[in-house]
Amino acid sequence: MVFIKRFRLKNNNNPKVILENVEIFETEVPKSAIAHVPSREDDDSYMIDYCMTKQAIVVSNDQFRDHEEKFEGNAKQQFVKWRNAYRCGYTFALDEFFPSPSFSVPSVEESNIESRPISTKSDDTTIVPWLEKKLQNKIPIASLSQFIMKEFGVDNPREAILKQTGTKGKTVRLQLDTIFGERLGVSEDGHKIWLIDSPRKDPAPNKQTQPTNSNPEMTDEIAISSILDILEVPSKVRNRKSKWLGWLNPWAPQPQSFQINYAALGHHFKEITGQKLRDVFSSPQDLCQRIEIAYPGRVTAAFGLITMEDDLHLTFS
Repeated sequence: MVFIKRFRLKNNNNPKVILENVEIFETEVPKSAIAHVPSREDDDSYMIDYCMTKQAIVVSNDQFRDHEEKFEGNAKQQFVKWRNAYRCGYTFALDEFFPSPSFSVPSVEESNIESRPISTKSDDTTIVPWLEKKLQNKIPIASLSQFIMKEFGVDNPREAILKQTGTKGKTVRLQLDTIFGERLGVSEDGHKIWLIDSPRKDPAPNKQTQPTNSNPEMTDEIAISSILDILEVPSKVRNRKSKWLGWLNPWAPQPQSFQINYAALGHHFKEITGQKLRDVFSSPQDLCQRIEIAYPGRVTAAFGLITMEDDLHLTFS
């Protein structure tokens, strides 16, 4: 089994992160032996969980010391015991693979290691065939999110997808990309999605020229929509009408607030759009002003100035 994040194999927005030997990887490694890890998850954790549970050998030169610090007491002892017995280092000599000569297949005694508990996916996958029907034609992500909330009775479409498939993701788009892989078609502006019968294929780059970044022009609409996706702002909140007369209606919805660390926002924004947040917005204050302009009278955006780690705060009224 190979655990790898999908963007390491294909990434039009940021080709620099693609594996250098991706062609060899795709040719030599069977698809059934590839596990795609969600982009914001720790791929090492998935690999360790799998190997500890299956008592499989992990081929890696990583000592996993950062993971060792996550355990305490007996769990830490079990992890160290597993690492010492099941981790096999390696090197290459003249393009030939050489495993560590000090490694030997664990004995029966060494195999007596407690498995690290892992989370399991829900067996209720009724949402997948439902999604396949909805995605037979192009559909705006915002509209699909509203359909999911209405059909499955949730306030956040990500909750329904996570509950029924176990698929994590910061946005619905990322969750669907994990579920459907190359079957998922995406419009150039990133707003519409659909399922295609055959895997997406990018045109072969001209050998006489260097491949270029095909990122579409970043507009305020796309940038702000991406930020609201990261903040997990439900569609019904985004589309809510101004309640400047809300005091006349006691049943009017209450204001809802969302916040995120600005550095974390920049990290997620680059993963989703391939562009740096500071290249799109000159400052946090510029970001706040442009969000308020996009949602006049409905959003109050604020950014603290106390520390470098202040949060972005959005309040939808």
